[in-house]
Amino acid sequence: MRISKLFTLVIAFMVLIVVEPFLATVQNRDLMSGYPALVGGFILFVAVLIGWRLYTISARAKAQRNLENEKNVGEKNNHDELNENQYIYQEPLHQLDHQPVRIFNKKGHPSAILDIRFKNNWEKLTSVTGFMDYSNILIKLADGEDIVYFQTMPIRKSLRRYKWKVFLNREEHAILEMETGMKNLKRGLSFKCFYHVEGKTYVLETSKFGTKTLIYLKGKEGNPVFHSERSFIGMGKKGRDESRGRKHLIDDVKDPYISFIEKVGVYQQIITRIK
Repeated sequence: MRISKLFTLVIAFMVLIVVEPFLATVQNRDLMSGYPALVGGFILFVAVLIGWRLYTISARAKAQRNLENEKNVGEKNNHDELNENQYIYQEPLHQLDHQPVRIFNKKGHPSAILDIRFKNNWEKLTSVTGFMDYSNILIKLADGEDIVYFQTMPIRKSLRRYKWKVFLNREEHAILEMETGMKNLKRGLSFKCFYHVEGKTYVLETSKFGTKTLIYLKGKEGNPVFHSERSFIGMGKKGRDESRGRKHLIDDVKDPYISFIEKVGVYQQIITRIK
């Protein structure tokens, strides 16, 4: 469950706890029999939520330190099981903004780094509380040479389907959009998304409860330029960024119109949205 949904649940509990004594007074009746248990459960739930929040903040701090000290830790783990065109990374169970996630190549070196950004505090607040989702993926090459940023479009432009403007090195570069919600529901929570760049359209196919994702040029379904397999939950061993979470194995095929970091950014933006 996303942390934003937990915050929404907390708000619902708070409303019930506050409103019940008022209704009991107005209706001249006793509090409902389960009210003390409800209050106790709410206190326990909030304590667990606060503990979880502190854990995620600590994980972000460790990930930032690991990134700063990359020269010291980058040589320790090779991924000999990977091919030259394969990459691996571990996504935190709950990724905070500015929490770096490194994408490692066969030699165990980071090839790219991604994190979540918000344009302002309002977007951050509405995303954390679950009213809207403005999580924007920023991904860059490890050497910082290229940066790709996905910016959520305003509601008036993405009412029927989610859309993102995509910026390459601060210049508007492409558009990413999901299919309408009804089409996704008809396919049983399987999703199709479209990446429009340089006159080409690339299609991403994935599902909410699945583990595989493909990206291919529209009309060439049999020749994917990107394939990913992810673990379902990922509560086991911590990754090199000190976070538990889903592990992602990527197969990348070079393409003249869409770069490696664009493909990973499209993938991560969509699975972040449907998580």
